[in-house]
Amino acid sequence: MGVINRRLLEQNREAKRGLRFDKVALSFVERLQDALEDDVPRGKTLIVISSAPIRLPAKTAKAVEEKVRPLMQRQSKRLDFRDTINGNAIRARLATGAMKGQSNVIGFVQNPDADSEALLKTTQSLLEQVTA
Repeated sequence: MGVINRRLLEQNREAKRGLRFDKVALSFVERLQDALEDDVPRGKTLIVISSAPIRLPAKTAKAVEEKVRPLMQRQSKRLDFRDTINGNAIRARLATGAMKGQSNVIGFVQNPDADSEALLKTTQSLLEQVTA
């Protein structure tokens, strides 16, 4: 196993810690996917991470949508969004690559002490490898 693969596996282990799959988290991610998938540029994937707990999932998803959509429409090569919305730390990044037959919006909800940067980097790296 090469150095890159070992490093990626270690980042993946770190990134998976603290992920949430409760009903509110899954509903939040689904709302974002439904709202934003038509706005993601062709050949790209939007990665969105929110800290838990999400006390206002509908309002938070709507606010994320309203802040991220205009950034994607700017046609800039880089989108790296960071904000606190309704008490939730939100990260969003536009990554190169898109998996056929899958949503081009990937969302995660994680515990507040988890490393969102590691999760973003791992997801981007996996996406690049899968779509290369």
